[in-house]
Amino acid sequence: MVLYVLKRILWGLVSLWLIITLTFLLMHSIPGGPFDSDAIEKMERHVRANLEAKFGLDRPPHERYVLYVTNLLRGELGVSINYSPRTVNQIVKQRLPVSARIGIFALLLALLGGVGLGSWAALNHNRWQDQTMKVVSTIGIALPSFILATLMLYFFAVRLGWFRTFGLNSMRDMVLPAAALAGGSIAFLSRLARSSLLEVIRQDYIRTARAKGLPRRTVIYKHAFRNALIPIVTYVASLIAALITGSLVVERIFVLPGIGGEMVNAVGNRDYMMILGLTTVYASLLVAAYIVVDVLYVLIDPRVRFE
Repeated sequence: MVLYVLKRILWGLVSLWLIITLTFLLMHSIPGGPFDSDAIEKMERHVRANLEAKFGLDRPPHERYVLYVTNLLRGELGVSINYSPRTVNQIVKQRLPVSARIGIFALLLALLGGVGLGSWAALNHNRWQDQTMKVVSTIGIALPSFILATLMLYFFAVRLGWFRTFGLNSMRDMVLPAAALAGGSIAFLSRLARSSLLEVIRQDYIRTARAKGLPRRTVIYKHAFRNALIPIVTYVASLIAALITGSLVVERIFVLPGIGGEMVNAVGNRDYMMILGLTTVYASLLVAAYIVVDVLYVLIDPRVRFE
């Protein structure tokens, strides 16, 4: 098992390096730069040259790449062009915990709600429970997150007054943003859990277990449900990184100082260091989640082996 985990970590590092390299190449292949705005173009030429020299933009791309990778190995993500002299590490340290708190809460809601509703529908296949879940999940998947967040904010905060309209000072303030962030995931997970559990229930070994006279609860929870988790765990790996790194729409609507909006601002302002830094953080979370999932495969399904 140790050798398997080490191999997965090695391939994860290779994947992370490829993501960083491709992001760097794409950024520098697009025309323009962070100092190409109208206001900066009106500056004196030497002022612009000094700004580019300060952030290393006067160097050839390959030198900038080597410098970034070297700093990254020391845990340094560089200085933000937009927020200079603040570093990307400082901004991530300040903003990521806010998005992570909401994301973890949203992940728990997505898992409990999605898997619970999907299992409930599968165990009541072709009954009213199943039909109701399919209608609700379809609406949830089709409904954009900004509409869901706005509706929840209007009804539960403005009309009913159960929650505050902005800020994040207590656990109660996390409920609406987390629910809005998890809404689409709950709908998709419920569909995925339903189809996965239905497929497993129809397998021959489930029929054999029933024929032996095992209780229905034992057949479902000990044999069927465990194997039905495989596709769910696969989806949750990418969901973890997406929810923890935040959502621009939800953070903007609920006025949360998370990291989701920073990526959009960085792209709009061509803040190279911020784009690379946030991409590295997101990719690292995603790679780590997939490594954990690969190990969980073996623990969930004994038919899978480390070899």
